[in-house]
Amino acid sequence: MKLIQFLKGVRNLNRRLEAEERRQANEGYRIWRENAGPETYTIYEEEGRAADILVQFNIWNDVIVFTDSFRKWNKPYGEEVSALEFVKIKNRVARYFDCWGGEVTFDETVLPTDDDLKADLEKAGIPYEELEGGVIHYSVDIDENRKR
Repeated sequence: MKLIQFLKGVRNLNRRLEAEERRQANEGYRIWRENAGPETYTIYEEEGRAADILVQFNIWNDVIVFTDSFRKWNKPYGEEVSALEFVKIKNRVARYFDCWGGEVTFDETVLPTDDDLKADLEKAGIPYEELEGGVIHYSVDIDENRKR
C-alpha cells in the first residue's frame, strides 16, 4: 500500500509544487531546494532574509525537518528568528514538504553551533580561520592529525 501511495505521490508532485510556488509568490516568500555539488540545501526566503532548513528524506519521501536549523537567519547572518516568525516559517515549511507526498516530522534536536565547532577544533589543536559570512575554514592533514 505504501508503494502505491508513493508512486501516486511522485506522479502528481510537479503539479502540487507548481501550486505551492504560486501560493508562496502570493504570500511573499519562497522555499526551494538547491543543489551545490553533492549537497542539497532547502532555503526559506522572505523580505530579503534567508534561512537554511536542514531536512532529511527517506525513500518514501517522508521528511524530517530539524527546527533548530532555522532559529537564526543566515541573511542577515546570525540574527535571531522571532518566536512568531519561527511558527510562521515552521507552518510554511510543513505545507511545502507536505507537497512531496510523505509524512512531515519535526525534530527539535539542538544542533551544534559554530562556537561548538571552533571549540572542538581548538581542543584538537587544529588551526582555523573565520571567513566572511560566518564560514569556518580549516584543513587537516591526516598524517599530522594521527601524530597528535
